[in-house]
Amino acid sequence: MEHFIEKVVIEGVEFQIIQKPATLYAGYKADVDNEDEESSVDTYQLFQAGHKNIKNSLTPDSMLCLSINFKECKHGQNARRSLMHCQETSERNQPEGITVLESPACYMIKVKSTEATWDLVKKITGEDNPQWHMAPLFGLCEKLFCNEERGFALTPDFSDTYEIEYYNADGINYAGISVVKL
Repeated sequence: MEHFIEKVVIEGVEFQIIQKPATLYAGYKADVDNEDEESSVDTYQLFQAGHKNIKNSLTPDSMLCLSINFKECKHGQNARRSLMHCQETSERNQPEGITVLESPACYMIKVKSTEATWDLVKKITGEDNPQWHMAPLFGLCEKLFCNEERGFALTPDFSDTYEIEYYNADGINYAGISVVKL
């Protein structure tokens, strides 16, 4: 499970710094064209139809959306970008059609999706709330925490770079980025 390290409040918005152990994710993954953000495979629909088939889910009341290798401008052009709608699991062996991905242990910066958070996104990055995803929150976390003052950088090994949107049944949603200490 995640280990809480520190809470940082910036302009009324709470960010959590956590240490995350190596984690197994099980769900539906699709590569996307490196020229486009879309995939011909709708992993969201696959997840909605099949998430109850995920064995030993650790997050049964959540849908996670992983953006894998989307920071290519910082890491090079050759890695394959992917999207994955999934849940955390303790089981590597999943039914056919369910992809299992293991992410290494890392630090994460997480922020809750609130009106105050989106106001801060607009102020810091100029982006609006797109309503159907939380990707602008990744940029907010990066801009505020990946610097010498805060002491973090994006995960340098391209294969380990990921961003996560946490959609929870209770309506309290989060976004997070994987980082390393400088």
